[in-house]
Amino acid sequence: MGLSAATSANAATPPARDDHGRREAEAGDDDARDATTEGGAGYRTVIRSARRDPQRRADRRNPGFVTAIDVAAQDGARPADDLPQLLGEQAATRVRSLGGLGQYSAVSIRGSTSQQVSFYIDGVPLGQSLSGLVNPSDLPLDGLDSVELYRGYLPLAFGAAIGGAIHLVTDHRCQGPTLRAIGGAGSFAAHEARVAYKREVGRFCVDARVGVSGAAGGFTFLDTNGTPQNPDDDRYTRRLNNHYERVVGQVGFAGRRGRWRIRGRELLFFKRQGIPGPGHAQARQTELDTLTARSLLSVSQPTLFGPGAPLTWVAGVGVERRHFRDPLSEVGLGVDDERLLAGDLYVSPRVGLPLWTGAKLDLLGEARGE
Repeated sequence: MGLSAATSANAATPPARDDHGRREAEAGDDDARDATTEGGAGYRTVIRSARRDPQRRADRRNPGFVTAIDVAAQDGARPADDLPQLLGEQAATRVRSLGGLGQYSAVSIRGSTSQQVSFYIDGVPLGQSLSGLVNPSDLPLDGLDSVELYRGYLPLAFGAAIGGAIHLVTDHRCQGPTLRAIGGAGSFAAHEARVAYKREVGRFCVDARVGVSGAAGGFTFLDTNGTPQNPDDDRYTRRLNNHYERVVGQVGFAGRRGRWRIRGRELLFFKRQGIPGPGHAQARQTELDTLTARSLLSVSQPTLFGPGAPLTWVAGVGVERRHFRDPLSEVGLGVDDERLLAGDLYVSPRVGLPLWTGAKLDLLGEARGE
């Protein structure tokens, strides 16, 4: 159990806010804004941005180096498990995969180790109490509005990430009832199917999503037989036991209750994957099952302490269960049937106080138990 409190001041301009009650703003889009100028008698000019801009929103809130990736604006159709590939395309970011599609990936920012890079979703840290590492291959792109990549200076909420931070921002916007279905297939028996439904319920946007993806693996690779300096025993062989199947379900809501803005999301994740082992001694029956449930909640009042002085409460609860099976001692030194159960709780109150034009003071406290 940990408890900490901190303060900071930075020169990030407070985000503009829309007080006209439009549904986009009610759904949590901070970029929604109007500018009105008076013309002749009976006329006025209203200027409204054509679409949201995650990069502009991130720049307003942070004076350091940050890249905001608009997930919906990416060229072509990306599979839901393509987050490592998306991160690897960004400057100063390197992603290394230990296997094929769906296998463990490690992210490095500006030469840091993967242990020094923190992941967050809607302001809640994603850290496993077992190892502290987060596998980006397990985090779906489906349901995300943007991915914020922080290098160097970090906002106060991500202050513990000495090697950088990756913030996943979920999509809470509604534009009428929407039903969307996506399916695809690829090499090595790769497959994917997703269904998403959104609609407005009163002043809230509610969405539900479910997705299934997987691959059989089995690609061909050069096996050095454990002797990289001796090419005489090298041969090409097929990778075994690097299959995976994944199911992800999400239910989210966002809206207003009086002057309070409320966001919430429930995520349920199940993944079964093979553990292939080293190339010269491949495992055939070793598997790992992972079941994760996570609840996220954010409640904010934009003007509780005056104009531009919001109060925000961020909370998250997570439970993870793992089952590792090595019945033939292919990976370890003996037969292994291991079951692990982990949980974490996170609560953080946050206050922003404007100081002068272009500057504000952030106050944050957080408590976390694992």
